[in-house]
Amino acid sequence: MDSLGLIKGFIIAIDVVFIVYGLVHIFMKDWAWKLAVLSNSLQGRKSERTRAWEVGATVQGVLIIASALIVLFLLSRVDMLSFTDLK
Repeated sequence: MDSLGLIKGFIIAIDVVFIVYGLVHIFMKDWAWKLAVLSNSLQGRKSERTRAWEVGATVQGVLIIASALIVLFLLSRVDMLSFTDLK
């Protein structure tokens, strides 16, 4: 396998992680809340689950998934580029 294939595989794996993370923020808000509480406690901040947090979690999940899908789309176009034409 060439180095471009390894890089693409690594990016796809990271994208899958981001998509799962986004889905957690949309559909499994209790898990996302536990992550937020853990993060806040490590920073010494108090946590309060509000309606604004709920909406923000959904928006964050949608944006993360959309970004990951855009990266996958762009990655699929890398095969169409001919890097030898750039010389």
